[in-house]
Amino acid sequence: MNRFICSILFLALAYTGESEACSLDWPKFIQNLETYVQVPSEQNANTVVDILPTCEPKADPASDTYIDKVVPLNRDRFSDYSKLNVLAQRGDVGAIKIMLKMTWLFGGSENAETLAEDLGKITSTHPSEFLTAYAANEGHVRGLIHVLAELGPDYVDDLPGQIKELKRRYKALSDAKNAPKGAQTECLQTLHFAIDELESVQSPASETHGVRRR
Repeated sequence: MNRFICSILFLALAYTGESEACSLDWPKFIQNLETYVQVPSEQNANTVVDILPTCEPKADPASDTYIDKVVPLNRDRFSDYSKLNVLAQRGDVGAIKIMLKMTWLFGGSENAETLAEDLGKITSTHPSEFLTAYAANEGHVRGLIHVLAELGPDYVDDLPGQIKELKRRYKALSDAKNAPKGAQTECLQTLHFAIDELESVQSPASETHGVRRR
């Protein structure tokens, strides 16, 4: 991803971050997450979602013991995160809800980028399920623009490709059937902003003359 969009995402994360520190019962979270990936029921998903905080957890020695089980950079197919992501990529609403709430766990780290990249893919493959999960979380997501616009290493320095992919996500979310309207509108407005900013970089000549491409 190019430097410009990275700066947008950084500012968005800083803006949406909370100054309050939350606590997280890591053993309880991991235990219930493992139950969910084994039996992915709505009830089990909601149990995990209810455990996860709505702001960044304060430092806790317990996190060092458990966090390797859920970090997105751990691509071990037997990790809890990998199992969760498989469910989410299939359009499992419960798994998507959990992953959206997990955006509070990793700050601005590479794990946050990987989590956002995985979530971003779902916006075009399972847009209705993504919007349903986002609405169910009542906006408790850290950096919505980061989730919607994170494209991963395949798009580094490929500005036209970035714009094309974000427009594809925009169309998928716009065409989503039976989507919660509030969540749909918020996501589309956020994506529109990201696309607009990238297009303004793509047309520097118009910026020079004081005309911003819309």
